[in-house]
Formats: sequence, C-alpha cells, structure tokens
Amino acid sequence: MEIEIIPYQGIIVEGKDISLGMKRNEIWEVLGKPISQFKKTYLSEQLTDEYTGMHVFYNNEDKCVAIEMNDSSSPEFKGSFFFDKKFDEIKRLFVEMGDDSLEVDDSGLTSIKYGIGIYIPDIEENGNVDGVIVFKKGYYED
Repeated sequence: MEIEIIPYQGIIVEGKDISLGMKRNEIWEVLGKPISQFKKTYLSEQLTDEYTGMHVFYNNEDKCVAIEMNDSSSPEFKGSFFFDKKFDEIKRLFVEMGDDSLEVDDSGLTSIKYGIGIYIPDIEENGNVDGVIVFKKGYYED
C-alpha cells in the first residue's frame, strides 16, 4: 500500500486523501469500514479504527487526530521511506530536512516541525522502525 505523508494535514493512500480533522464517517466513505475497532489503551475514550497497515485515531468529536502506520504499509515522506531504516538513519534524515528540534526518547523520535513520530522499540541498539504516526498540531499537548 502506497502512502504519502503530508505534514499536519494527513496522508494520501493510493490516491485517496485522508485528512486530519475528517470525521470518522468521512474516512469510512473513503477507505470503507475498518477491519476492526478497539481502544488503544485503557485510558482511550474513543475507538481506534484498524485498516490494513494503519490505525486511525479520533478525538471526542469523532474527528481524526492521528494516523499510525506499520510495516505492512509503505509511508513515504519527501521521497524517503521509513521501515527500511535504522534509528541513526532516521535521525540524520530529519536533521538533513532542517528539523533541529527533534524530540528523542527511549522509544523513538518525534518531529514537531513535520508532525511525524517514529516508534523504534530497540533505539539503544540502533533498531529498526516499528511504527510511524502522523498527527495534528497540538496532538501531544492535548
């Protein structure tokens, strides 16, 4: 599945726009009904929609606030793919794109500049990317 990341706006999935801020029913009109719905954590208030290769997250107004992709999808940003890279390569990639304020923690990195988070569970061992999330402005402050 080809996915293009558009910072702070959403993604394009095989030519179909999925915008952050779209209502759940609008996303269903574009992608069809999800494979399943679940609560991501016990603190989750809204159900997450599961599609092949991605999860779509909503706020209490049922608007899309983030889209998380796994390695069965192929998210691309500015000509680069993430799942074939290790932590050091990803960090260097964002720095080369002008993001000098990356937030790095023990599970990956977050680019507030581009609205993209990269999950790397084995970051201390320069591990591979396990997930990519695209989020709306203020997502991590809410």
